[in-house]
Amino acid sequence: MIVFYSENINAGSGELSSEDSKHCYKVLRKKVGDNIIVLDGKGGKHHCEIDAIEKNYVSFTVVKTDLYPPEDHLPTVGISLLKNSNRLEWFLEKATEIGIRSVQPLECKRTLKGKFRKDRAESIVISAMKQCMRTFLPEVRELNSFEEILRENANRRKYICHYSEENDHLLDVLEMGQPAYILIGPEGDFSEDELNLAIGNGWKMVNISNSRLRTETAGITACQIVALRNRGN
Repeated sequence: MIVFYSENINAGSGELSSEDSKHCYKVLRKKVGDNIIVLDGKGGKHHCEIDAIEKNYVSFTVVKTDLYPPEDHLPTVGISLLKNSNRLEWFLEKATEIGIRSVQPLECKRTLKGKFRKDRAESIVISAMKQCMRTFLPEVRELNSFEEILRENANRRKYICHYSEENDHLLDVLEMGQPAYILIGPEGDFSEDELNLAIGNGWKMVNISNSRLRTETAGITACQIVALRNRGN
């Protein structure tokens, strides 16, 4: 089933983006009066009827709306920027499918220089949301430094992933139904200074695997651990 996304739904009517409108018109060959499903990214799944359709413009009337409750357990993941942007984009897509509240790209001491385009990242999570029919759109935040993230975040359930035999596993310390903020470091891991700074700011070091993981794999593993812990929700 093909669904669309629109942030422009008000008073029972709305419009698709030019890209979705083009797909609806040229690929699906929809017509006035046809039914479509539109997600608003805020928990609403709207069953709609097309009012007007052109190459770059589709307007619709909402016939019925299914509202879904927020998934409060979904995590925020702070993840180091990667030199190969394709790998971070893969993480964004798969994390959206598994379930994530928001993504915070990080610049750490050992982060290799790479590009981050917020508009491109948002486009990827929108596409993934539509593909897997999630009703809440993950937030993509602006790139920020590791130090600033530590100081600004007030969430008490704060975890930084760094393997040590002394650390608890993330699965064992997560609270069911409660949101968590999880930090994933660069390929060379967090520096000793960064780990000490995190601990000093109330972050708990945790393990997520017994083997060395790539940054994007670690991010997906963390999301899957949260999903497993909250599988009853």
